[in-house]
Amino acid sequence: MTAEGGCTGTRDGLGWLRTPSCARLEATRDLADLGDENVGVGARRAPSAMPNAEAKEVVTRAIPVRARRAAGAPSQSKSPWAAVRIAKEQADPIFPASSIDATVFRMDRTDLTGFSALLGESLTARVELLERLLRGSHYPSLGQYKERVLAETIRGYLPTSVQVGTGFVLFPHNNSSNLAKSEFFDPLNQSAYSISRQCDVLVYDVSQIPPVFRDGDFVVVRPEAVRAVIEVKGSLSIPQLDDALASFHDFGTKWRATQLFYRERSQRRTPKPGLYIMAWKIRNNSNGRPLTTPGKVRERIARFYMAHMTHENLAGYPYLSRLFIHNECDISEIHDFSDIDNYSFGWRSFDGRFTRIDSEGRPFRDKDRTIAALLASLHWHAGSQHFNRFFSYTDEVKGREVIPYEHAGYTPLWESIPAEVGRRFADDAL
Repeated sequence: MTAEGGCTGTRDGLGWLRTPSCARLEATRDLADLGDENVGVGARRAPSAMPNAEAKEVVTRAIPVRARRAAGAPSQSKSPWAAVRIAKEQADPIFPASSIDATVFRMDRTDLTGFSALLGESLTARVELLERLLRGSHYPSLGQYKERVLAETIRGYLPTSVQVGTGFVLFPHNNSSNLAKSEFFDPLNQSAYSISRQCDVLVYDVSQIPPVFRDGDFVVVRPEAVRAVIEVKGSLSIPQLDDALASFHDFGTKWRATQLFYRERSQRRTPKPGLYIMAWKIRNNSNGRPLTTPGKVRERIARFYMAHMTHENLAGYPYLSRLFIHNECDISEIHDFSDIDNYSFGWRSFDGRFTRIDSEGRPFRDKDRTIAALLASLHWHAGSQHFNRFFSYTDEVKGREVIPYEHAGYTPLWESIPAEVGRRFADDAL
């Protein structure tokens, strides 16, 4: 979580975000409010469908009385458009209302939230088509197909400065072999290498960093090229979760050793990549009942890292960023600096579906949110300087707790860590 100027929100993904511009945005919403407060019946008609004079009168009546009074104008001003212009300029002096056409009050809203939800639905449809044909007769092929479908979706979303494939990461580290003991060995420019486990989906930078090896979608890349790693699970169980976490622990341990090696050799360090697990569903037993729950998955993640890491050696170590269960759950890392002296870190589970607002202003649970959240997080890791929340934060509600979620909760990895240690960890400072 981040906090700026009294407004808080999530740093990446599709979580809601409030910034120091909150007051300006709220003032603008007040001016554009076409609700029932101080609005006549005629204000419900679109201004573009009325004569100019009538449209001006209707739109002016749609401006709440409090906004006109804030502009220093009486409730029944003889110059309503002057009052609107003054109020707008006070709300946003950079873009004064005098330079904006009256049609600003009539804005058609593109349904980007619905579009984002359909991304997840379209993937589900493709996977279910193959599942109906195979009927569980060949799980490896179905698993490979799910990885390919997800990779295609990511490839179509991210900028061409990054590419998507599968393969390995090659990690340089200290060479302690007999070769290094030779008087002719060059320790400044040579190293030993270790290899990661195979990564289901690799998101890697190609704008300035060439891969070590590439053949179609199969690659071997340098650590500095890696932007994200995704493990894909067709049906998630606790043993499969442990396997994915063990793979990430192996990756994180080698990554941290390489960064320490780089620091010793005056080689520029590399920001940590995002590590993700994308599960299509929770595995059922022979009776059709789920073998685990999102809450138990969240607790298992925290227990795994508690058993394998300490907060002293976690800096520079990539850990699980988020786990998604398609159409069900989003489990995200949380950094809590709300206590000025202490720091807490853990994982929180949220609803994996969009919460939307119906025509009566009431929230309702809609379609899948996990694919859209994964894509937004990957964009952040691919290049946060170009991240635009107006295209990636497609939630319609301020928080994800508007509709209670059965498996919502928070499991801390550590609590009451000194804030200075927490900041070094959060800032990836070795």
